[in-house]
Amino acid sequence: MRLSGGLLYGYSAWTDFYEGTKKIATDTKGAYVGSPDWQLRMHLVSLQAGVDLSQGLGLQLTAPFVRAESTRPLSADSVQSGVDADGNPLTETADQGVGDVEARLRFNLGTLTGLRGGMIPRVVVHAGAVAPTGNFIIKGQSDTSRYVSVGRGVWWVLGGVDVSGQILDRLGYMAQVAARVPVGTVNGAEGYLFRWGPEVRVNAGPTVAILPGLLAAALGVELLWRDPGEERIFAESDLGPFPNGGGTFVTGTATVQVQLPANLSLIASARLPLAYDVNGIQPVVGPGIFAGLSWNWAVSDPASAKSTPARRPAWQVGEPPKSQLIKSLLVPGKITIVDYWATWCGPCKKLAPQVEAFAAGRKDVVLRKVDATNWGVVEMGEHLPAVAGLPVLDVYGRDGKLISRRVGPPCFSFADDVPTALPSEATAVKR
Repeated sequence: MRLSGGLLYGYSAWTDFYEGTKKIATDTKGAYVGSPDWQLRMHLVSLQAGVDLSQGLGLQLTAPFVRAESTRPLSADSVQSGVDADGNPLTETADQGVGDVEARLRFNLGTLTGLRGGMIPRVVVHAGAVAPTGNFIIKGQSDTSRYVSVGRGVWWVLGGVDVSGQILDRLGYMAQVAARVPVGTVNGAEGYLFRWGPEVRVNAGPTVAILPGLLAAALGVELLWRDPGEERIFAESDLGPFPNGGGTFVTGTATVQVQLPANLSLIASARLPLAYDVNGIQPVVGPGIFAGLSWNWAVSDPASAKSTPARRPAWQVGEPPKSQLIKSLLVPGKITIVDYWATWCGPCKKLAPQVEAFAAGRKDVVLRKVDATNWGVVEMGEHLPAVAGLPVLDVYGRDGKLISRRVGPPCFSFADDVPTALPSEATAVKR
């Protein structure tokens, strides 16, 4: 079982208005919000907590705390000199509080089905709901504040699939598809009714382990499609598409993750809008920044450990690996070092540079790194039976048979177990 938690801060601002793909001129923008100087700023602090079981099931809760600010500066530089078309003072409005809380169940298909390892991608299916715990300001209650709600007023159901895997030792990929559908309508005064439309989000890109166990990065392109929803102004009015909602939004993302001591990770991300195609006239988000701190802790499960010893394959010096994952990593005719590591393993981070430097200096040696960060009892039983913890280093000979296994501090003397280069390989070894 693995416990996790996180704290994320994000900031973004809406300054420009678009009609379709065209940006609206500054002086024209004032006709829609009363001031060309209008701006919406959003501050988000998100708390996350999760638990993942060794059987492949998990639960994640997310509670956002939001401050939304709609600003109309009272300054001499304002085109309208601090007043609207009717001479009323332009004001700053804001709303803050707990946003809509989300609960999500996760299903790791590889763990549930036993299909994992090697080049098989990691597939996680998730489903859940969003509760309307945030305050939603209904149109007509306060028209000058209608853009600064911290909630959306209705329940949502959501689901999706996350896929990730490795292409090379340090190069991987990730792809995410998610959808959410509203349940219910928002009702206001005089028969006003609003119904949100469904949303679909697709995100994909490469991942890179710059310093395995220490520093990782990811790039992505995200496509978000929103249905415009429906609106009825008065009880006697017809229900029709919301004129200024929905559309297609394309965003580029760049993320860096730094592993810290005590099972902590620092995450920083930037979002850059690339393209819009909105329905009607809408304010659109500009560049945003996000930074957060996450924590995870692997908890042993004695009951599960007692129930699985018969499934654990034996390992023995002089034999090939029993695990299909490790079999797929060995290179015939080469000495293969298999480094099992995890982001929460401090000694793994110290060991990694030494192993990498050694392998870089031997053309007859191949280094394969196995990320065991999220392994539970089942995975440890299949790949590392009878091992108390990490780091673990295996050395396999040119014939694919195990030469040695080192666990813990002895791993730092792994070079003693690596055979010397053959005479035919001597000229290929770096000096």
